Amino acid sequence: MTDHNINKINEPDINPNHTVSDVVLLNIEAAIKLIPMAGGFLSTYFGQIRGKRAQQRMLKFIEYFSEKIKELGDNKVDKEYLNSEEFAEYFAQGAEEAARSTTEKRIKRFANILINNVLLGAKSRSRTQSIMSFVDRISDLDAFILLCFGNPCHPSLRAKTKS
Repeated sequence: MTDHNINKINEPDINPNHTVSDVVLLNIEAAIKLIPMAGGFLSTYFGQIRGKRAQQRMLKFIEYFSEKIKELGDNKVDKEYLNSEEFAEYFAQGAEEAARSTTEKRIKRFANILINNVLLGAKSRSRTQSIMSFVDRISDLDAFILLCFGNPCHPSLRAKTKS
């Protein structure tokens, strides 16, 4: 073998049409396949099943958001904000968070943040990023506890307890 051939063997075969994230994903998938006894299953899950589930979760997010906006009606929705770049960025972030969510309640929480933002006169828009970050960190149990104790005028939500 000549030096030229050795260099050619060591150079990675990267398709110029692939993005950096495509290459990273391919490398991750290859590494997953090397896991003893579970590599095949995990690679399939990572490459196909997980992607489908993420799409289904995003679709739930979009459908729920759309349904709630329709319920609110034209007179309560700030159409100008709804068509703004700021809202588009928050919507994309919410959809990404929904894709990573494992429960429908969590998906709805992210959609509700955005629904509150599109209301005419919404005051929480400046804190949207902080709110999304907070919601990302809490579990369904944490949210339930906050709901139970968050509104003193609301009847107790705890099982078999009196107000």
